Amino acid sequence: MDPRVVPRRPRGSADPVPPAERAAGATPSPQLGARLSARKGSTSERCSARARCCTVLTAMSTASRPLAVQLGEFVAGLRFENLPPAVVDKAKAVVNHAVTVGMAGFGTERAGAARQAVLSQERLGTRPVGAGQGATLWVEGTRVTRVGAGFANGVAVAVNNQCDSYHMLTHPGVLIVPAGLATAEGEGRTGRELLTALVAGYEVQCRCARDFICVVTFCTRRWRWSG
Repeated sequence: MDPRVVPRRPRGSADPVPPAERAAGATPSPQLGARLSARKGSTSERCSARARCCTVLTAMSTASRPLAVQLGEFVAGLRFENLPPAVVDKAKAVVNHAVTVGMAGFGTERAGAARQAVLSQERLGTRPVGAGQGATLWVEGTRVTRVGAGFANGVAVAVNNQCDSYHMLTHPGVLIVPAGLATAEGEGRTGRELLTALVAGYEVQCRCARDFICVVTFCTRRWRWSG
């Protein structure tokens, strides 16, 4: 940076030490001291978060099996009979929420653009529901590929920013519910199989968000990504 260029303070912010007093050797105001102490505390928190991150990553690297294998085994082994009633009820609730929000977002410009893109490339003929028969665009009922339905319906869920959230780290319903419904419809799966798959998806995505997005990015750098 050019040493002649002095960064400007935000408009409306007060100089903690006026220029005349600074020239006379005045000390910073108590308010500035408090802010500096707060910054030191936040630095300590960031260091602690980095330490936790290193612990998690070390455990992953020394584990006998890769994390992806462990997660895959959990998903493959999960059965509807293993789910507590409260979890089943919650899974039904997230489906209801996502579909309702998707219906509310159906008429928006971005949701319409997503549908038109899918209809131009992924449209299928009128066929009965069953294995290998694609999936349905919500509200209008057009048959498209499962990938196309998951994308267009997911945009409708996300467009109004009313989707669910896990501690503001990730938004699982935008991805998991449209993809789960499209897959279940296209493969002719039962409601129990759908709910089991949704629970597995939520569990994996939210646990990964909790252990990696929070520790690695949000807690250490004060920013995050969505998804």
